[in-house]
Amino acid sequence: MNVIKVYPKQKLPLRPDIPGAMMWAVGLEKAMLTYFEMEPNTVFPVHSHVAEQITLVIEGELTFTYEGKTVVLKSGDVIAIPSKVPHSAFTGKSKCCALDAWSPVRKEFLYHMRPALSDDMPFIKECIERFRLDDENLDYRQFVVAVEGNEIAGFGRIRPHKEVYRNQGIGKMIVKYLIDKFPTNQVYITTDLIDYFERFGFKRIEAGPKELVEKLQRVCKSKCREGAVVMSYKKDTK
Repeated sequence: MNVIKVYPKQKLPLRPDIPGAMMWAVGLEKAMLTYFEMEPNTVFPVHSHVAEQITLVIEGELTFTYEGKTVVLKSGDVIAIPSKVPHSAFTGKSKCCALDAWSPVRKEFLYHMRPALSDDMPFIKECIERFRLDDENLDYRQFVVAVEGNEIAGFGRIRPHKEVYRNQGIGKMIVKYLIDKFPTNQVYITTDLIDYFERFGFKRIEAGPKELVEKLQRVCKSKCREGAVVMSYKKDTK
């Protein structure tokens, strides 16, 4: 659905990126814009990305190095960086502000993960009810949220009995985040999205922890999710 969105300045809070840099991001389906405020002597090490990048320096100086070359951009200067070209950047002795246009969208900029707050729970509970998700023992301290600006775009949780929780939209980012943060190497889930979780390396198991088997009977089936199963994932400890 094509909808025009307006982002007042107060809806674009700056958030940390690399040390010395704060940023916000706004995106559409195929393109996005980022804004960076960088402290003096901030360094972006050599990197590359699939997305094409066009950078406009608004204030200060920003030095780019690429292909053995060094170029210093000042206010009003622009650099266009093709896909997958290695480059680095750093600021000088003064603060620098810059705008970046990207295509395709870099979701790691558009969404950022943070622990849920108690104020997030009305939205989370509404989604849980709407999509008939597990509503047992809801505690905001178990949840993480993916946020675009000030808006929640997705959420997930880790529960004490080793369940990982998924919400559509940007589920891949949330699932990987929860796996990385999970306190043990063996991760269990209850889900009816078998094919989806197999992409991450989860495998269906016939016998799981007793409390998860009981959950299938008590929660998943009562919410008309008859295909729900227990799946397991073992993290690589190398």
